[in-house]
Amino acid sequence: QGAARPDQASPSQAAQNPDGAAALMRRAAALQETSGFETEERALLERAVALEPNNPGTHAALAYLHQRAGRYAKAEQGYSSALSLDHNHAVALCNKALLFELRGDTQGAADMYRKALEVSPDHTPTLYNYGSLLQEALGDMDGAAQMYSEVLAREPNHVQCLCNYAVLEMDHRRDVPAAQALFERALQVDPNDPTALLNYADLIRDTPEADASKAVEMYESALRLDPQDAQAMCSFARLKCDKMGDRKGAAELLRKSIAINPADHVTLCTCVALGLLDGYELRGASALVERAQRSAPHDPAVHCFRAVVKHLHGKRDEAETAWRLAESLNPSSPMISTVRNWLDTVAESEQSGDKEALQTPGRKILQGMLTGLDR
Repeated sequence: QGAARPDQASPSQAAQNPDGAAALMRRAAALQETSGFETEERALLERAVALEPNNPGTHAALAYLHQRAGRYAKAEQGYSSALSLDHNHAVALCNKALLFELRGDTQGAADMYRKALEVSPDHTPTLYNYGSLLQEALGDMDGAAQMYSEVLAREPNHVQCLCNYAVLEMDHRRDVPAAQALFERALQVDPNDPTALLNYADLIRDTPEADASKAVEMYESALRLDPQDAQAMCSFARLKCDKMGDRKGAAELLRKSIAINPADHVTLCTCVALGLLDGYELRGASALVERAQRSAPHDPAVHCFRAVVKHLHGKRDEAETAWRLAESLNPSSPMISTVRNWLDTVAESEQSGDKEALQTPGRKILQGMLTGLDR
């Protein structure tokens, strides 16, 4: 999601009075394109508000600056001022909804996005932000898809929307061809978009029949753009391990990733999985999963990893507790039942005296657990 940029005064409006609010707002908007001029931009917009305190556009423009700078309380105050002058100000409604999201009020944000769309059904930022909220917070995938379709009907080259829509098709509808087509469109618009590169590479990595070399190119491109991208390193490590059999290369990428972001739960659990795949490697696994839990206490996949590691350490009660916590967080997840079946199978084998009972989960189970991790 992103804040909607306020409408700008026309050149003719600004020309009528070079010292008026319209001219000041256009000068401030020009400064947005260059970093390091926030103080000057703020001074111009504060003068515009002083000149035209009854103009909702001046308040919205100043609020937008505060929002970009992370001064959310001032931004919300500014949008409220704009809405007190114009209840139907689409930009103020859209951006105030985004502020609601940032403080965790998803229902309030949804209500305000809907109001904004009643006022201005063609407002692309509202359509996109509302779609993202439906997808990521409210779990309404059909509603999100409808919003994204509306955005792309108006802006076919909206890269962020193309990526979000592709992820929806990939993760929730399991429509790989549709997701692939959307990622291809995004990369045609911007070949260096990091979100498109990483998510498309992940799609290729997780598709059995796909060509791994294309994913390698995308991960490498993402890392050339940002050599410190810990997420790209972690995802690339999974490709090296899963499809290329390069455990050494995977381990090196994971070490770099953890050095950059030592609290990233996805990387930590990927290290555990790689160790288990390397032949029942438990050294350090407990410490890694405990760190992952502290970073992402509400991610059921993390607790599934904890259940597996605890079980392999012979701590059956703690393993059961970890699994039950995972189940309480997402009882419908296939990953939960898969780990449950593994725990039960191992327990039955132990009771029967099977010496091979303490075996690690298979590659398929571990890959499913990794796929279930939330960023």
